[in-house]
Amino acid sequence: METEAYLAVKADAMLLIMDEDKSIRRVSLYKKVRWSFGRDTETKHPDIAVRSKIVSREHGEFGCVDGEWFYIDKGSKNGTFYNGRKLTPGNQNKKYPVMLSHGDILRVDHKDFDHPDNRGVWMMFLTEQFNGIWRNYEITKPLTVIGRDASCDIVLPEPYISARHCVLEKSFDGISIHDADSTAGTWLNGSLLRERVRLREKDTLSICNRHFVFTGNSLVYNDISAAKQDRAHDNRRESLLKVNIERKSVRNLNGPGRIDLLRQIRLEIISGELIAVLGSAGAGKSTFMDCINGMNTEGIEGSIQFCGEDLIRNFDRLKYLIGSVPQFSTFHPNLTVEKELMLAAEKRLPKDMSKQEIRERLDRLIAQLGIEAKRKTQIRKCSGGEQRRVNIAMDLIAVKLLYCLDEPDAGLDPNSKKELFTFLRSMAHEEDRTILTIIHDVSEISLFDKVIILGKKDNVGRLAFYGSPEEAERHFGGSIRDAYKQLSDDPDRYIQ
Repeated sequence: METEAYLAVKADAMLLIMDEDKSIRRVSLYKKVRWSFGRDTETKHPDIAVRSKIVSREHGEFGCVDGEWFYIDKGSKNGTFYNGRKLTPGNQNKKYPVMLSHGDILRVDHKDFDHPDNRGVWMMFLTEQFNGIWRNYEITKPLTVIGRDASCDIVLPEPYISARHCVLEKSFDGISIHDADSTAGTWLNGSLLRERVRLREKDTLSICNRHFVFTGNSLVYNDISAAKQDRAHDNRRESLLKVNIERKSVRNLNGPGRIDLLRQIRLEIISGELIAVLGSAGAGKSTFMDCINGMNTEGIEGSIQFCGEDLIRNFDRLKYLIGSVPQFSTFHPNLTVEKELMLAAEKRLPKDMSKQEIRERLDRLIAQLGIEAKRKTQIRKCSGGEQRRVNIAMDLIAVKLLYCLDEPDAGLDPNSKKELFTFLRSMAHEEDRTILTIIHDVSEISLFDKVIILGKKDNVGRLAFYGSPEEAERHFGGSIRDAYKQLSDDPDRYIQ
């Protein structure tokens, strides 16, 4: 049985609340520093009112001091559980607050957690951006299967999820979970799940960018697919990347200390856009790309948020959502185009994906990239431009949220370049993918939604501009080609 409530994108502190009727809602806490919590009655109307007969009229209070949130139980009849531990109630003279962190769970329940009260209230405190329509799934069956296949109990339709990804088993002594030999893995409380584990209150399961919180006999989880469908009706896009690189440095091989490669790059990237990364030689284009795709994050001071999460800390889990096409070809020259792409599909797609699913995706991609006539040709016999398109197809075969391409147009003639960027733009818009490409030739810049222009100041790469191509031309007072010379002649004018 599932219930749902929409969670808007917001970075401020909030509560996710499930009442006794199993409906889920959210309460943003940014408007006040004190919030009363309790049962709504004719005489008492708390700030956070819930519908539960076992919640007291003045049950507790949420508060914020110096940016830190806390909760106090105000001497309620049934008390409050905090991450599975029952709190000491407060009174008029003494109060026992608990400080709240992202993911903390509060529950009102007068039974033990193995036999939760159906009238209880569940709350999760959030400070990070977990997008989606939040659902509650009650675990009632001996086996609960999570995966991509439509026969699963909880269906996650994203292509990077395995058909049967993980399994929960219910027995007399509790509920356990094990990974079902998935491709992307199942993570429990931030660690890769390697064996069967019994779940405990507040355990968090993660599969790529999907999250589940175990509480009592239920899983509360964010349904991203349904949220995307909801946004599509309103033509809305969500924030995919928030980049705040204060400094990216490497060790100085010729002396003491470190050498800065990038400084002060702050920008936000929205999903479903085609973005060009521009800049003169040495401005840090490849370094910047390797930071945001997680390939080279050593020496970064600042943060990179991907899908609302810390990319650097969670890269091993989130890497299945990011694709990178290097500047130089990495294929086997003696294989045919079709065989090479089939091998790439088997490596990058979930291993339980059917041959028919793989074949359909491969056929569509070969046609879209204009290499149908070379399907049975050895790659070494293809032209440079054709080899480049094969290299691009090798990573596009897997569905990602973010693709980073290093000079994808290298070796292509003018007409082929236009066809490539037209295809990439269509893919970004129609499939809600975000595609960043490093380019030098700006003849087709009008096909891009945004441009990121990097420049050098004090021999360090910095952000000079981020916006649409039209905005860039107005900013630099001429064509984008002229921006390179202006940045070289007067970097202080355009770089802070």
